[in-house]
Amino acid sequence: MMTDAQKKNNQYIQDESVPAQIFPLIESYRKKVLEISNGREQSGLIIDDFFGDAHSILKDTHLKEIARIRN
Repeated sequence: MMTDAQKKNNQYIQDESVPAQIFPLIESYRKKVLEISNGREQSGLIIDDFFGDAHSILKDTHLKEIARIRN
């Protein structure tokens, strides 16, 4: 039986509006957060880094879609 977290992850995996490159990024940041033991400040920085990297992927995907439409 699937847990609630697994159901939510499965829902995200099937969402075609989310670029596929995001999923490995999420996994890499999950590992980073699990490795941290020095507290909240470090975790906050990792979260900031994650959203910066995720934004880059989304922006790149968006620009590729614009280019595809123009061509």
